[in-house]
Amino acid sequence: MANSATQPMNRGLAGMSSPARQPVVANAVCYMDDTQGSSQFHRVDERGRRELYLNCSIVSLRSALMHNPGIDAALVVNFDVPASRRREIESFGIAIHKLDFVTFRMPDAFPWSGAYFKLEALAYLLELYQHVTLIDCDTFTVGSYQDMHRESAEHILLYDIQHRLSHEHRRHVIENHRLLCGESVSLVHYGGEIVAGPAALLKRFVAVCAEVASVLRQRSSLITHDMGDEQIISVAAHRMPRSVRSANAYLFRYWTGRDFRLLSTNYLFNAVDIWHLPAEKQNGLQALYRYLIRHGNFPTRDMCVRITGLDRPNAGRIAEQQRRIKNDFTPTSGGFGRSVRRLVEVVLRQT
Repeated sequence: MANSATQPMNRGLAGMSSPARQPVVANAVCYMDDTQGSSQFHRVDERGRRELYLNCSIVSLRSALMHNPGIDAALVVNFDVPASRRREIESFGIAIHKLDFVTFRMPDAFPWSGAYFKLEALAYLLELYQHVTLIDCDTFTVGSYQDMHRESAEHILLYDIQHRLSHEHRRHVIENHRLLCGESVSLVHYGGEIVAGPAALLKRFVAVCAEVASVLRQRSSLITHDMGDEQIISVAAHRMPRSVRSANAYLFRYWTGRDFRLLSTNYLFNAVDIWHLPAEKQNGLQALYRYLIRHGNFPTRDMCVRITGLDRPNAGRIAEQQRRIKNDFTPTSGGFGRSVRRLVEVVLRQT
């Protein structure tokens, strides 16, 4: 699908006299040795994991561009992207920005220390754009951002995970806040998969996040559970209650794993525009990437639903394993022989 953002874009702070008027959608991908990445990657070495993340970002940002002509797309990283991958990414209209990880870097002992990089990326993008939508790379856009942009013109949109007060993760967020800030309140647990809003508001939000990060870094020995960037985002949202609205009308987090499944029919009815697919990084999103490379676009929405497993709320382990093997068998530009080799590799991994 043609759009005005299909040409490679190379913008930098020095090259812009004022923030761009058009909105930007962005991913942040951080690579750090000896830190925990996604728990959804199984039996993948660090180099392979980085390649999978880049594939996911191509799917995430290219799908956003296809449904939203006129916006920019940016991938913010803290590492050098190989020349061949850079050319590929830029050919899809995605600009690459390399950024040092400084302000929000946490002790390496934090299991999710790399997740805080998205806040570093957000602060950087706010100097370039008047409106920013930062989404995780394991997302897939299926609709226009028009309503989301209108609602986030004067508010910050965050994803409410909707954990009840007694949920373990929400209890960790609340307890960490009490230990760090001396305030015992029932914080809403917000996820980090989307942060969207105008630069004026988001700059205030990032400043609050930086304050919380400083306290967290100084008192890290007090907390017992690292909740990643979600801890900082939840506290910052608590401190700016009038500025924050729920992004749940526009994005939903679908869990499609074998052991934990949390699905909804809102991919079809009362449909959201962004599918967050954390359990599909290594499977469904890679199948969509291979399809994109071969055809230059994405499959029909119905096929995307099947590839990502959204239509199987009660799938057992055998059915889920069959779906994942079928996805890995999706033909690529390498032809049938390569597909067969991929299938053999998958079967061997499953045994």
